[in-house]
Amino acid sequence: MVPGAPAIGSATAGNTQATIAFTGPAFTGGAAITGYTVTSNPGNLTATALGSPITVTGLANGTAYTFTVTATNSAGTGPASAPSTSFTPKGIQTITFANPGAQNFGTTPTLSATVSSGLAPTFTSSTTGVCTITPVGVLTFLTTGTCTINAAQAGNAAYNAATTVSRSFSVNAVVPGAPIMGSASAGDAQASVTFTAPAFTGGSAVTSYTVTTNPGGLTATGTASPITVTGLTNGTAYTFTVTATNNVGTGAASAASSSVTPNPGPAVASVAVPANGTYKIGDNLDFTIIWDSVATVTGTPRMALVIGSSTVYATYMSGSGTTATLFRYTVTAGQSDSDGITVGALTLNGGTIRNSANSNATLTLTGVGNTSGVLVDTTAPTLPAVNIVVNNQSDPHKIVLTFNKALNATTIGAASAWAAAANGGAPIYAIAGAALTAANQVTLTLAAVDITTAATFITDSAANAHLRITPPATLADSVGNTYAAGQVTESGAAHILDTTPPVLASVGIGAATSTGGTMTAIASEKAKGYWIAVAGGATAPAVAQVKAGVAYGGVTVVADGTGALPAGSAGSIALNGLAPSTVYDIYLVAEDAAGNATAAVAKAVITTGAALKVSTLPDGAVTTDTTLNVSGTAGTPANLKSLTINGTSVAVAADGSFSYPVQLLAGANAITVVATDISGTIATDSRTITLDSSALHLAVAYPPDNKALIQQSVTVTGSIAELLASGTAKIAAKAEAATAADPTMVVSYSINDGTPGTATLTDGTYSFTVDLTSGMNTIQISAANGAGKTAQAKRTVTYQPAFSLTVSDPASDIRTPQTSYLLQGIVADNSAPVTVTITMDGQTYTPTVDSTTGAFQQQLTFSGSKVYQVSVTATDGSATLSVPRNIITVAGAGSAFTIVDALTALKASVGLVTPDQSQILRLDVAPMVSGVSVGDGMVDMEDVIIVLRKAVGLL
Repeated sequence: MVPGAPAIGSATAGNTQATIAFTGPAFTGGAAITGYTVTSNPGNLTATALGSPITVTGLANGTAYTFTVTATNSAGTGPASAPSTSFTPKGIQTITFANPGAQNFGTTPTLSATVSSGLAPTFTSSTTGVCTITPVGVLTFLTTGTCTINAAQAGNAAYNAATTVSRSFSVNAVVPGAPIMGSASAGDAQASVTFTAPAFTGGSAVTSYTVTTNPGGLTATGTASPITVTGLTNGTAYTFTVTATNNVGTGAASAASSSVTPNPGPAVASVAVPANGTYKIGDNLDFTIIWDSVATVTGTPRMALVIGSSTVYATYMSGSGTTATLFRYTVTAGQSDSDGITVGALTLNGGTIRNSANSNATLTLTGVGNTSGVLVDTTAPTLPAVNIVVNNQSDPHKIVLTFNKALNATTIGAASAWAAAANGGAPIYAIAGAALTAANQVTLTLAAVDITTAATFITDSAANAHLRITPPATLADSVGNTYAAGQVTESGAAHILDTTPPVLASVGIGAATSTGGTMTAIASEKAKGYWIAVAGGATAPAVAQVKAGVAYGGVTVVADGTGALPAGSAGSIALNGLAPSTVYDIYLVAEDAAGNATAAVAKAVITTGAALKVSTLPDGAVTTDTTLNVSGTAGTPANLKSLTINGTSVAVAADGSFSYPVQLLAGANAITVVATDISGTIATDSRTITLDSSALHLAVAYPPDNKALIQQSVTVTGSIAELLASGTAKIAAKAEAATAADPTMVVSYSINDGTPGTATLTDGTYSFTVDLTSGMNTIQISAANGAGKTAQAKRTVTYQPAFSLTVSDPASDIRTPQTSYLLQGIVADNSAPVTVTITMDGQTYTPTVDSTTGAFQQQLTFSGSKVYQVSVTATDGSATLSVPRNIITVAGAGSAFTIVDALTALKASVGLVTPDQSQILRLDVAPMVSGVSVGDGMVDMEDVIIVLRKAVGLL
């Protein structure tokens, strides 16, 4: 049987042929295969062989073919295999590319090559650092060296790619191109030519340039622009060309420059320097260069200067286009030259100095002025800490300041411009004067020593603790450099200090008061006196113990203080804080302004006076009341020898209080209270009270005078009015007040001489509330209106937190013609039963106190016209209160008026006699208010009428 079909494999195309690979059939037909046949499609071209592969020739290049294979045995040819994949045979092509040989840098030749297929070759460069080529063969040389070019043909549908052909050749350098001319500038027998390097270097670096003149053919060589050509003839016009040379040779010349004519540039004739003197920070050092011809300046040429050891530069300022150019340097901080500055060289500093023909100036400086007297000083004045010297040996004290250099006297300033203080900031000393006492020395003079004012003196300890000095910002040296160091703290100075202590003499006691007095002494210099008071006979203290003012060695210091003593004359120091009627030893030491204390203590003995406190109207007060209550306290009765009011002996209660009525006369009345203790020391209180019947009528409704309260505050009420006095009888005037409210009326008050307040005033009624202090309080009330009328009243109120005691009738001191009087009062706010005792004129009464209401009363009987001092005392067993009352009995109280009294009153009223105090007290019965004589402090016709009517029984 015939064999089966072979299995087709791969087909490989060639030039007009193809090679087919296959596998024999699995079924041979039972006989050996004798051959295989490959057939093409299209064309049915065949090829036979005994096995795989089989090559078919005669194919057409560029035509796509498939192939089948059959197997043949003895039985015949079997079926064909499946067709192969399609493929196309291609032709072979070759490139012919001749070596172009060496090439010159800067050329752009075009290379060529041929291809056997007739297709166009493409070119590439393997040495792109040396050369590049376009695909069609145009060369560009980047540098000299070996250039390698490749020719290739990629093939097409009919031809396979050709084998690449490479050719290498040398790229050789050439001479450079022509430089680009810039400008030519003429000088003195020379010219400077500027240019730009050629764009084409010939493939080799330019090694030099040559400038050639026309006329003359003079040359100058250089490696860069500009190049100066010398040896020219001044006055001759020249142009210039430039050539470039590399390792190959010299290239073409540039275009010619513009024509220039050399001539001499400006030269320095002289240099004017700054005037001799010393220059400070901010001062200008001006130099003027005088040229022999006009100089034109551009930029900032400069001239070197040596100041001290530093080189600086005076810079061009002005003068271009003239023969004088100004150069300036401004002095800055830190520069100093004490032997004269030095002028250095003139340099262009990037600028130019030329004439109109652009000839450069000759920069050599000649004719430079003498600068040995041109000095520079920028050092500010300073105050060395060791140069602050205190001199406190004389009054006033001084501070001597020695600066590092001479000062300008006009900059010292006023004393107030300087500051001096102790280390720590206080005290700040009071500088009264500041003066330049040497070229570099300022003396500060303090105000005259005032021992009470620390700012006026400098103690030794303060000086040694390093003062702080602040000069004024205006302070300057003789040049004008200002002081800028600020505050300086002294250190290491040798001060001139006072080490001599003061001496005390004539130490004694001046006037003594109930709580102190004065101590007198003479000090050898101004000094501060320190004193202490100790019990009489106590151990004497040391100097330091007197200054300390505290207890020492078991001795109690009762009081201490200080005071100023003048130099060489008697001085006095106030003593205070002492107990009344007591003997004290007073010890005194003195310390001068430098802090030196006396070597020993001085002693004096004082006996204080009685403690006198008066509660009545103030000095200068005006009142319409003829009876003035004078109350107060006079210390412990056991220490009191006597108490008088206007010479009248007044009883003092067991608690030291007293109360007495003074009958006022019309006009000014002197009130003098004198307390004398058992040692004979006298305490006096004097004041003047005016009785004016035309004054305002100031009445106090509450509290009654000399009231004792348990409450710590009291509300005071009363009324104020102007009495009717025009066209009305005197009696009516005293009994009736104007009812119209006065809008200008003001009522004010104070307690215990404290800050005044203003009372609330409504329709003539006033009120205010005050706080009380423990013990006796004096409430002063004052009224004034726009017409200038005034009046005063007072209330004495005792605050004691026990219970209240009020004598309601009489509510205050009274005058009465009655021979007896029912005294009434109330005890309130008590927590225990209270016993009341009333004493009067040597008699003692113990009225019953109502246990429910606290009320009590006592009938008092009078034996004649005089002042009856009544003391009402209440005690609850632990506390005792006393309220005084004074009852003045007048005519009618046991002594009727007679015709002789009426005649005496008449003589007094018309001025024939001057009545004495007792006569005024008896005869001053008008006006009568509610049948009671209140008086007005004078004896006038109204009193005559009443006395006469009483004498004849009509009243």
